[in-house]
Amino acid sequence: MERFSRRDAILATATVGVGTSAFAGCLGGQIGTGSSGDGGGSPAVETFQLGPSLSRPLWAFEEDQNGFVSVMESEREALWPVDDPDEIDGIEEWFADTDFEESRVLVVQTVGPNTCYAEIEVDNVAVSAEENANDGDGVITGTARAVDVSEPDEACGESITYPSALVRVTGDDLPTAAAFSIVDGWGEESEVESAGELVDPDLLPGAVRPSVEPESVPDALECDDPDFERLWSDRGAVAWGEVRDGDGTPLLAMRIDGAGVGGESEDLEFERGDELGVWMRNVSTDYVTTGNASKYALERLTEEGWIEIRGTIGDATFGYTDEGIEHPPGEGFEWTLELTEEGILEDHFRGEDLEICPDLAPGRYRFAYWGAPGDDPLAVAFDLLE
Repeated sequence: MERFSRRDAILATATVGVGTSAFAGCLGGQIGTGSSGDGGGSPAVETFQLGPSLSRPLWAFEEDQNGFVSVMESEREALWPVDDPDEIDGIEEWFADTDFEESRVLVVQTVGPNTCYAEIEVDNVAVSAEENANDGDGVITGTARAVDVSEPDEACGESITYPSALVRVTGDDLPTAAAFSIVDGWGEESEVESAGELVDPDLLPGAVRPSVEPESVPDALECDDPDFERLWSDRGAVAWGEVRDGDGTPLLAMRIDGAGVGGESEDLEFERGDELGVWMRNVSTDYVTTGNASKYALERLTEEGWIEIRGTIGDATFGYTDEGIEHPPGEGFEWTLELTEEGILEDHFRGEDLEICPDLAPGRYRFAYWGAPGDDPLAVAFDLLE
């Protein structure tokens, strides 16, 4: 079977403009029914086709995973794969008929070899107590299959395509876990279990921080201007690369874009004038709320610890708004900084009021986003060379 490699997936999504949404050709939802199996329960099943996408979802970073299933308990959770629900015919009415007290909605995705694989066929849905993977609550089981919907003489686009569907399962005392047999467009079948994470952060492209100690660390950062006042930064412990919830499930992942790094991405070595690409993505299967994109520190490692390199001179003052930004699964922020004094400040919404003092110099730096949930900022690090 001709399949894409993990390396191909990384290169295709390293720019992080691709999430799990951006569905193409999904303006008319298709509603169908699925058959129930005999595995311990016979719930009512109805499928709503969301259509195909050419955007590679995060779960496809894993070479041997040909699909994804997740159990949702509210309309808000179930709509994360959709860019604009208002453009999908019938989806509002479909959800209006859904009672989440007695129903679960599953998000099911798989992959096909061309653009004619636009739908997912779901059948053999049942509730099994034997495959107990959810604290004794049982598991919703079933089969999901990528379907070629083309006519006999219809030409199909030569692009790997990801069809997606919502599956409403209605019955008594339904569990909140699922295990589906997913058959992709090549006919390959695998068992896929629902989980709290959209993708294992270890499979993401880019890197978190250099694997070796810095060659030199200055004693401190000293600015000759007595009126210079550094921006606030936490300066303490950070969550390197991932933020997790209280159960240890990854919520957000941050990486330095590996495609923008010379040599091996683990080196994380940049020269003055290079572009630094940092991205953050929600890797859970629920919405994650953060602060705005400006809530980050850019710090240099010194013998006194991590010190913010930016600050103000004169009467400029700073405050940050407290609005919450909701990120659906697979979405998040990205930052691009040119590694010069002017380029770094240009990225900030108040860059004209900022200074960098002293000037950039070779050393180890870290980007720390303190708008993430949890006690510690979410951070990555890199080395600036001579």
